[in-house]
Formats: sequence, C-alpha cells, structure tokens
Amino acid sequence: MLSNLAICVEFFVLFAAKFLTNASPEIDHKPETLDVNIEAMVEDAINWAHIHGLVIRTKEISPKNDIAMFMPFALFPTPFPREMFEQARDVQTAMQLLYFRVASDFEFLREHIQSVAASEDCIRRLLEIAQIVHDEGIKQPLTVVVMRSDYMCDVGKNEHTGEPVYGLKQIETNIGQIGGFFNAPYITNLHRRTMANAGLDTSNDFMPINEPDAMVVDALIMAWKAFGDKDAIILMVALKVYQTFQQYKMHYLLEKVSKNKIKIVQIPVHEVAEILTLDNDFSLRFGTQKVAVAFYRSQTGLNNPKYFAGQLMIERSTAIKIPSVTQILSAQKKIQQVLALPGMVERFFPSANEADMVATIRKTFTGLWGLDNPEDEATKSIIKDAIDHPDKYVLKPCREGGGHNFFGEKIPEKLREFSRAELGAHILMQKLAPLVVPNFLVRPLQDVQFENIVSELGIFGFLLGNVHTKSVQHNVQRGHYTRSKSQEAEEGALRPFSEEARLVEFRMCDLLKEWAFFNTRNSTRRASSEKGRRA
Repeated sequence: MLSNLAICVEFFVLFAAKFLTNASPEIDHKPETLDVNIEAMVEDAINWAHIHGLVIRTKEISPKNDIAMFMPFALFPTPFPREMFEQARDVQTAMQLLYFRVASDFEFLREHIQSVAASEDCIRRLLEIAQIVHDEGIKQPLTVVVMRSDYMCDVGKNEHTGEPVYGLKQIETNIGQIGGFFNAPYITNLHRRTMANAGLDTSNDFMPINEPDAMVVDALIMAWKAFGDKDAIILMVALKVYQTFQQYKMHYLLEKVSKNKIKIVQIPVHEVAEILTLDNDFSLRFGTQKVAVAFYRSQTGLNNPKYFAGQLMIERSTAIKIPSVTQILSAQKKIQQVLALPGMVERFFPSANEADMVATIRKTFTGLWGLDNPEDEATKSIIKDAIDHPDKYVLKPCREGGGHNFFGEKIPEKLREFSRAELGAHILMQKLAPLVVPNFLVRPLQDVQFENIVSELGIFGFLLGNVHTKSVQHNVQRGHYTRSKSQEAEEGALRPFSEEARLVEFRMCDLLKEWAFFNTRNSTRRASSEKGRRA
C-alpha cells in the first residue's frame, strides 16, 4: 500500500506548501517528483514518537504500564487557513474572560442549567454542590480558568459567484477535562521533522511555536504562588485511564520548572473523600500538608457518590480549584447555546469599551437552538425543520465532554421519542461543512491511509481572576491543537481506517482550487508578509 501512497506525496506537499507559505496560488504545471520515500518517512516518524514519549497505554492491559503504543497521528500538519487560525487565537482571551464572568454568576448558571439537571443526574449533583458553596460563601475567591476552545473552518459558497467562502465557527469550549496540552508540543515537533524531511520550510511563521504544556504548568505555579504557602502542595485528581501518560508528563514538567520546590500529589478521583481532610477553617489537607491547588484531570460524566463527596469537600475548601464546579457548569452545551441568544454575551460585557470583544466572540458563533420549551412556537418550528431536514443539524447533549451526538436519520428518531426533560438536556446545532484536506493517517498495527479528512482547531489559554472582585490578574492565549478525523466519520478524532486507501488525485485538483481562492484574499497583507520574508 505504501508504494501506492508514495505517488501521491508530491501532490500533498505542493498543497501544504501553498497554504503554509501563502505562495502564489497559480498552478500552471505538474510539480517535479519529490525525492521522498514515504515508507521511510513513516518509519522515522513512528520511531520519533516512541523515543520522545508520544505514546499511550494499550486499552487491553490498562491500567498497567507494561506495554505502550505510539499515539495515532497525521504524518503532516493538517493545513488550516492562516486568517482563521489568527482569528481563533486572537479571540481566546475574550472567550476566557466571558466564561470567567459566566462562572462567577451563580444565579445565571442556575437559571439556565436547570433544564439539563432535570434529566442529567450528574449535572443535578454538580448544581447541588454549587448551591451549597454559594449558600455557605466561597472560601477561596481566586480561580483559574484553563480553557481549550474548539473551532472548525466552515466552507460555504458566495451566492452570487459560487466561489468558496470560509468562516471560523465555534464547536465548543472545554474547561476541565481537556486533552492535548501535553501531546500538542510533541505533535508539532514531529510535524516539523516530517515537513523538513519533505523539503518544506518549518520556520515559526509557517508552523507557530506551540507550548500549551508550559502554559498549563505556568498556570498551576501561578495559582500555587497566589495561595501564599510555600509548604502547600499541588493536588492532581484523575481517573486511571489509558491516556494517563499525559498527566505524568505534567507532573514531571511541574517538578522540573519548580526545581522540585513544589510537592505534587496524584490521587484517584474516587478516593478524594477518603484520603483528604477538611479543617474547621476549611483548609484542605493531604496528611499534614495544606492543598494549595486542586487540579482535576478528569471529572466529566462521572456519576459516583464517592466522586461527588470528594468534589464537595474540595469546593468547600480554601484550595484553588482548576476547574471550579461553576466552571464545569459553565462549559455545558446549554450555556453555549444560551450565550448565542441576543443580549446574552452583552450581559457579561456591559461596558462600551468592551464592544469589540463582544463582536469578535459573536463572529465565531454558529446556529444553536435550545429545546427546553417545546410548546414555544419557535422551538416547535426548529424541531419540525430538524425532523424534515436532519442533514442540516447535529443533535447534541448539553453536558460537556464530547461524544453522544446524533446525526442524520437518528435526529428525527430521537426528537420524536425524547421526553420533555430529555429535550431540555439537548440542543440543536447547525451542521457545518468543514474544510476537507488530504493527509496520511498513521495508526498502530494498521496500514497507513491517505484520506480526505476534516479537523478541529483547539486554542489553549488560561485566566487567573478573583470571583469576589471580578478582577483579572492574568489572561493569556498560548498553544493550539488540531484533531483530525476521516471525512466520513461523524465524530471522534483519528478513527480506525479499515478500508483500502483510495486514489486521491481526483480530490486534489478541487482542493488546490479552493486554496487558490483562499490565498488570493487579503493579497496586500500577504504581499507585505512575503516581502518581509524575502528581506
């Protein structure tokens, strides 16, 4: 199979080069055959992944560490429009400020999350914890919002010319159970190597510096310092899952950056209430040591009494929570849908000086519809349209965490059978037409596939603020993560590919035309950029 894929690599490299360099879009000749051995490149990339720790546990023997396999990856960085990438990066701090303010407004959260809590026991319990803490009074006003905002490049058509029109559209915001922090830098460096092996420029202008791992460590250390006790510890709470190498990378990097001055303790999420204690002054302790920061690596979707007992203990304490329970609630799809309503973002940015932030946030929104009031005429209308035209929508559960979405004919089936409470726990989202690009997909124990794929771009950042004063001490964007999947897959990143690799030249011509159109936009800015690079 690799011999067949090798004949396609020149097309991919030309395609990637035209995006990454913003080169002239005209393609008036077939590129010369590149001296690239795709089989050797794949083998080199797999070796690099193993040696540099881009690995995961095998599900078959998890939670043991005896055997690991390389993490599935795309051989080349998936091209993403520069303009859209910069837009996503630039809006991140405004998005973090929005969700900091949302999470600080308990009355708003309670009002709008009730419909989800009616049928989602996990959300109901989290809301109960938030209510207890609200009634008692928050003992630790300092909070850290660590966020990954996910986007797609949506491709439409100009109604007059028929030419492609590109737009950045938000898929979701993730606060809490966030993947990618500690794999993204390794993937970027792997791609630098494969791009260099293919003879392409790997400078930072084409492949931006990517350090979300350092960003998370900076956030934890900043929170630890703000707590103000040099003997206090950082607590990492997580499930034992096959991806846990990520949390150990975090652990070891924390030790390195802090020069072993900060003690880091990891405990399973279900053992928090048994291992920790809460003093009368609400100090949280691990043995005799105070906990300065409680960082959750996994919490979404759990429905275990022991978990909620531990969550309540931490929330009532003086430890800085990453994330807090109100942050978890703010990240639910229902809140995303409510924020898209007229006036809702503006509620959290009342100052005229913040109007630009409102505009940049709203520009990323796509169509979102709540289903919690099925007697409302507007809701009836959207439900009817989704039943009649299901391919225009995605039916999503409101609970954060990804997955469990419904597509196609499953949508009318579910809309007809859902109870009122179940409808309230879901939203409808406009189905996007994401940009399709080709890439080589490499998975353990499978043949390499050359596939048309779609990607989500995740943008990382964090904010340190005070929920009592609503003040913000630090708010930065840093790092990104691209997750890819087959064009045919409905959800999930880098799904297994069992069918034989298909010939892709028929798609390459269309793709190159799309990118030719894109690259002719903002020609003045790009010409200036090209001039600067030549200088």
